[in-house]
Amino acid sequence: MGLDFQPAIQNDTSSIYDLFQRYGNSFQANTLVSKPTIFTIAPENVKLINTRDHEWGIQPHRLPGMEYLCGRGFLTMDGDISRHSWRLLKPSFAKSNLANMSVLSREVDNFLEKLPKDGTTVELQPLLYIMFLNTSLHFLLGISPDEELHEAPCTPEEFVKSFHDALF
Repeated sequence: MGLDFQPAIQNDTSSIYDLFQRYGNSFQANTLVSKPTIFTIAPENVKLINTRDHEWGIQPHRLPGMEYLCGRGFLTMDGDISRHSWRLLKPSFAKSNLANMSVLSREVDNFLEKLPKDGTTVELQPLLYIMFLNTSLHFLLGISPDEELHEAPCTPEEFVKSFHDALF
């Protein structure tokens, strides 16, 4: 009857992983308490869903869980909001932008240089934050990070709070 299915997938990511292991990269779930839902991790399906101008019905499923992190855009919304968000982001995915991976290569090299060579424990979150921020500035906004700037302007917690405040 699927009465245990909805609570499991809402609260436990490992339950969804187990379902993909059991049923494959794409499957349909039918329950008495919800409409049939298609789950997929197949790259070609994910690409189609996220890049086509269709009404997929992702908003009711994605928005409640992802709005805090992603806001209201192409990943969480359907219709006009999704189309508008895609139009804003489309230039970021130009071949010329994606063909030049030197920025990503440089940021990975910088990340690796900061790792201790003696095997001591290191906090990865600030290092990953800097790498993510610098590559995002380049790929999404076209801003090349200053090669000498390897310190984050704020902590990850401050960034997330500021990002959240900016959404509302």
